[in-house]
Amino acid sequence: MFFDGSACREGQGVGLVLISPIGAVFETSAHLENFCTNNQAEYEALLLGLQILNAMDVKHVEAFGDYLLIVQQVAGNFQCFDGILNSYLDKCLEIIATFDDFTINHVARCDNSMANDLAQQASGFRFSRGKTYFQEPMFDNVIRCIEGSTTEYEILAPNVPSSVTDIIVATEVDDWRTPFIRYL
Repeated sequence: MFFDGSACREGQGVGLVLISPIGAVFETSAHLENFCTNNQAEYEALLLGLQILNAMDVKHVEAFGDYLLIVQQVAGNFQCFDGILNSYLDKCLEIIATFDDFTINHVARCDNSMANDLAQQASGFRFSRGKTYFQEPMFDNVIRCIEGSTTEYEILAPNVPSSVTDIIVATEVDDWRTPFIRYL
């Protein structure tokens, strides 16, 4: 299960990507009616995913999230001192106790993009500045996101011509990033 939450000025939402042992992919998202912080939205996403899996009588769960605080709190590596977040954590741990096997892992945001996109759509998030386009590489696995970064990539096939691995970024003229992109 990949999970993500999004809280912005437009609203709050959660995104889930459930992958079965045979590789079937189920995507879902939900708009949250009540105001919540980003931390609470992340917990809402995890909680919704756990509730769905519990209702399906799933017994072995691997969860992946890109928000380190939530992942480490659920894993028991970080303490939670916030009262509201503690109630979310308690609800999650209560459901987790019903599974035979549960693991939770932190992943880079670029590895959680499907859940992130679903959460942002559900929250009503819209880019207010510019648009970014990435040219798809001609070969599989030529580039990949560097761990922990949403903007840095590394070339995995050093003998492939640079024209194949170029990432083309187009932005609107009034975007503050335009001079930097032109320079690079």
